[in-house]
Amino acid sequence: MKKDGMDFTTSLLSRGRWSDSVKGLVEMIPKQAPHAKHQLKCAVLLNHLIKFYNEIARKDFVRGPDQEVAKFFRLSTEVCSAFLENFTTPMTNKGGIEGFKASKQNKDKCLVHVLLLYMMAHGRSMSVGNIRPVADDVKLELKDAGNLLRAAGCTVTTKKGSSGTTMSSALKVPLTFPNAKRGGRAP
Repeated sequence: MKKDGMDFTTSLLSRGRWSDSVKGLVEMIPKQAPHAKHQLKCAVLLNHLIKFYNEIARKDFVRGPDQEVAKFFRLSTEVCSAFLENFTTPMTNKGGIEGFKASKQNKDKCLVHVLLLYMMAHGRSMSVGNIRPVADDVKLELKDAGNLLRAAGCTVTTKKGSSGTTMSSALKVPLTFPNAKRGGRAP
């Protein structure tokens, strides 16, 4: 798949800014594989979601209607509207300015989607040998990433080696979920 003498991967990655984990992911997808198109779609969506998450994690409140916010995030209006609907709450701040706010639960939900999209982009096996690259892109501790994946029903394995700690994840049937946490004592 070449266009203007340029490899498809090089052509795709030359458009816009790509997170490190997604760059590595796109480069490793076998282009002639039967599910390559699905994996590439997941990788592109993952890149958009990482960009979106990093902005909502940095800002407490994002001003404006969907179209203005989409320009701020440098995303298409359709993609940004879907992200805003799923991962933020529309509200008006104290100054009467309309916009969107992401609560801790919304941010965690977004992180779970990032991690699961990363797994989906690795192929139909829904298994990843190391989740550290995507965790680093969203500035998430490896332990927290493992907890979020376990809450989503994934099996998570941690290995300590000379090059550091790696965490692998797989989604296997039947799904296993951790026991529900009970409320703690009130202060």
